[in-house]
Amino acid sequence: MTRLPDYLACVCNKDFLRSALLSFTLFLLSLVVNWNDGIYATESASSPVMDIILSNTRAYDVDWIFIHGAFVFFGSSYFLCIRNPKLLPFTFAPTALFVLISLTHIGPFSTQVPLDSSMLNKFSFGGIYSS
Repeated sequence: MTRLPDYLACVCNKDFLRSALLSFTLFLLSLVVNWNDGIYATESASSPVMDIILSNTRAYDVDWIFIHGAFVFFGSSYFLCIRNPKLLPFTFAPTALFVLISLTHIGPFSTQVPLDSSMLNKFSFGGIYSS
């Protein structure tokens, strides 16, 4: 378990604070960029484009991996930051990269069923995944 002196040592270290602030700023910037990308994708959505490989591959239901994987990822990151405060800058920077890479919007697919989910709209911009 982390002791109070460990937290105080991190807070008093100027290099740690600078690094933590920079990584947290990058994380917030990635959320803003993702939000604006979603708005742009909604406004400029066009007809679906077929993919020669994905169109000929069997579809698997992996929604549970995507949803629960995000909760496990962010939950374990939060746990690591609480357990060891020195990892804070090294947790926010990769999380910012994860948000930018994994939450990019390709566009609607041809057989898409619009989702009318109030829970989904709380976590996303709504956009191409809702009606």
